[in-house]
Amino acid sequence: MVTSLSKKYFLATLVTKPINRSSNLQMTNANDQYYIAKVLNGDPQAYTFLVNKYKDMVFTLAVRMLRNNEEAEEVAQDAFVKAYAKLNKFKGDSKFSTWLYKVVYNTSLDKIKN
Repeated sequence: MVTSLSKKYFLATLVTKPINRSSNLQMTNANDQYYIAKVLNGDPQAYTFLVNKYKDMVFTLAVRMLRNNEEAEEVAQDAFVKAYAKLNKFKGDSKFSTWLYKVVYNTSLDKIKN
């Protein structure tokens, strides 16, 4: 179960960790799978790589759907927490980014409905 401590960790990661764009351009699906495997094997710090790599995509989608920066930040955080909690359900049939996009999209829809 994801705790409020986890939410604080992800929020701090989203806000404070710089993103290294040059190295992110060179990252591949194999790298995503490597870090997913590390997380699933008990290394929650490995999730930081995925958060840093995809935080711009996640936030951009949320802003486009919600048209509100504060709500988009909340949805981005919630989506990363949901993805972390359900990471064991990621089968690898698609790219991790595609799966994460769907999580963000559905989380944004939930926010719009409420």
